[in-house]
Amino acid sequence: MKNLYFDLKQNVVLIALKSTLISFLFIFFYICISFMHSSNEAIDREFSDAQKENMYGLVDTLHDPNDFSKFREDISSINHVADFYNQLNKSDNINFLSIFDQPIPVTDFKGDMQFDHAFDTERTKKGFYQDEQTGEKLFDVKALQMNAHAFSFFNLSVKKGTTIDWNTVNYDSNVLPILLGSDYNSIYNVGDIIEGSLYFKKYQFKVVGILRENASLFYQNNRNTFIDNHFIIPYPPKLPKVTEKGKEFYGILNFAMINGNIAVSRDMTGTELLNKLHDISLKSNFSHYTLLSMPAYLIQFNFMYNIIQKNLSLIFGVIALLSLSLYIVLRCLDKVMIKRRLNIIKYFWIKGYRARDIKFVVLKYTMTEYMLSSIIFLAVYLTSSIKRLELLFILLIAQAGYFTIDFMILKSTYLSKLKRTYTND
Repeated sequence: MKNLYFDLKQNVVLIALKSTLISFLFIFFYICISFMHSSNEAIDREFSDAQKENMYGLVDTLHDPNDFSKFREDISSINHVADFYNQLNKSDNINFLSIFDQPIPVTDFKGDMQFDHAFDTERTKKGFYQDEQTGEKLFDVKALQMNAHAFSFFNLSVKKGTTIDWNTVNYDSNVLPILLGSDYNSIYNVGDIIEGSLYFKKYQFKVVGILRENASLFYQNNRNTFIDNHFIIPYPPKLPKVTEKGKEFYGILNFAMINGNIAVSRDMTGTELLNKLHDISLKSNFSHYTLLSMPAYLIQFNFMYNIIQKNLSLIFGVIALLSLSLYIVLRCLDKVMIKRRLNIIKYFWIKGYRARDIKFVVLKYTMTEYMLSSIIFLAVYLTSSIKRLELLFILLIAQAGYFTIDFMILKSTYLSKLKRTYTND
């Protein structure tokens, strides 16, 4: 013990430097591997093979308010829209992604202004307000309505609860299952009922799940539309026939649902797609639509994908270069420390220490250095915002392996020097 205290006193600067460098190496590994893991998650989420497709925008052409109003007043016309959506939604060659950002008025909302439908936009935030007719305290939250194809296409998934059972979604029911973005995690729980309305119709929105963090999708030419502070309202898999009673509600809903994006195989030409849409149009008797080319999607896709891939290659290169540099520096430090400790080791040898005893002395020196290194590494981990427990354990095991290799090299070096010194004598 006295020997260890004496060594710390004589070599405290070198020991601290070596421990810091070792901890820095593993901290760097931790940060880089965390980044690569996050990047791979981003690639899996944002750029799955299913998304490497051509995408087009589908919009209705009833821009004139009078034409739109007349169309909505006719039940048969509304049913034609429903039929158009139903056939489009079940097509084998067309992946129709129906998404619409209609804000949802909520009663007795528990959140704050970050969930306001105008938050982070140029529009004026409304906040909490009182309904003039009912006197209820309302709040218009950010919300996206989408169909099952869109949810699947953008690889959205839940962290808590379950995903939507899309086949059971029924807008004629008073209860609608919804998902919440991750920012709602501490505000609402799975199973909570939230009172609100959609297109002036009252609903009880039942929370069935909460999305994982940083959930995003492609919407209105924006590659990364993050939805952490959104309600996710599921569209039904099939629109029903409209009656006079539901004319107002479905007259709005049906048109919202046919405006979206179409993703098709890159093997399908624009002409082939137009012909398929024309066939669906003839079957449904609805022709008030147009197709928009969306090259921005593919441009952003390739740009983001290449950036992530290039960064991963760069990180691998930096890790290899830094690891080699640090290894050389550590070996140089070891040479200096061996030179400073060799006289003490020689003293023990002269006093009758055997090779096993010398190894134990070297083991204590090395353990001191690596224990200090582990403390620094753990301190940085605990104060870091990135917490990956599994990766922490892996790197601690790797550090133990690095310690074993270092100890084997050091003990062999000391014993070799002792043998050469006293053999020559």
